[in-house]
Amino acid sequence: MGSSIITSLAFFLFVAGVLIYTVILYNSLVRLRNENDRAWANIDVLLKQRHDEIPNLVETVKGYMQHEQQTLLSVTQARTASMNAASIGQKAIADLKMASALRGLFAVAENYPQLKANENFLKLQNRISELEERIADRREFFNDDVNTYNTRIGQIPEVFVASFMSLSMSMVMIAIIILVPLNFELGAGLAPNEAGVRLIPMTGGTVLGSFIVGRLVSRTGHYRIFPILGAGAMTILCGAIAAVGLGRSWPLDTFLTALLGFSFGAQLPSVMVPVQNALDLPDTGIGLSVVMFFRLIGGAFGVALLTALLVGDLNAGALALPGHDVLGPHPGIALLHLDQQESVNPALMTGLQHAVRNAFSRVYLWAAAISALTLIASFGLKEIPLRAA
Repeated sequence: MGSSIITSLAFFLFVAGVLIYTVILYNSLVRLRNENDRAWANIDVLLKQRHDEIPNLVETVKGYMQHEQQTLLSVTQARTASMNAASIGQKAIADLKMASALRGLFAVAENYPQLKANENFLKLQNRISELEERIADRREFFNDDVNTYNTRIGQIPEVFVASFMSLSMSMVMIAIIILVPLNFELGAGLAPNEAGVRLIPMTGGTVLGSFIVGRLVSRTGHYRIFPILGAGAMTILCGAIAAVGLGRSWPLDTFLTALLGFSFGAQLPSVMVPVQNALDLPDTGIGLSVVMFFRLIGGAFGVALLTALLVGDLNAGALALPGHDVLGPHPGIALLHLDQQESVNPALMTGLQHAVRNAFSRVYLWAAAISALTLIASFGLKEIPLRAA
């Protein structure tokens, strides 16, 4: 009952975290889209000013350029097309045609010395040339904003992949940290303090893995390979522990748990990079907080899930043994306190110890399955250049 409540609460908080994250990303995209609209509005104002100058320009030059009617017609048609354009894309294409037509007109005007000496023509030419330069500058800002917007949309999947990896990796990491000492106590008969000492290699491996990978990411500017290697190693090591078990050999336990801890640490720093690069700087703190929230929820959810699976397997294994009645109505729970069961005969105790080993083995297989999902998700990450502070 307690595990069901914890699992339901963890799932509720996970859904809440996803919704919060979605709102943050949506607000970021809305802000970028508004910046795009403002950037184009600045261009649009200049385009309208240019439109207003063109009739005066045509009226001024047509008296001098009687034999250049096609050139004048191209300018007039380009102006009409630009004014009738509805969408930003259509206006951008019409703007390019308008600019090309004006360049053609000014090039032809070089052949008419009297026109070039006309003061009104010179003023209009300078005015339109000034507008062209300002339009080009504003267009550059607009293109940068559009590229940022498109890049941000392309990076949204990266954020969710990183969040899922943080969630699933934490499910395994926190649950393993909780269950491994219990495994040493129930499966190997170690005292609680001895079981705690056996956890030191895993803790040290996690710290070392996080430190080394963090340094490598900073120095190389690349991060994608590290979560892939970390998740792959986590999958293999969980499977290996399920196969050979813990508590049989101190050197083997140290080797397996230290490597498993290193695989945890290898994933911790690198899954944060996509979030740092996908969000605006003002939103980065919130985004990283949400990823940390997923990590915490993943740990709670993983402990609840794998503990419930462990108790269920312990219960099923105990119920299959003759004489399990001495353990009471909930033998799976009773097995968690096996050292306190004084009424258990040696034959039943042997069977119960075997059931404990099988139950932990299946839990590690579940952990390997969750790790495999993390590995699959890690291939969805793209290499995003590190953003300077």
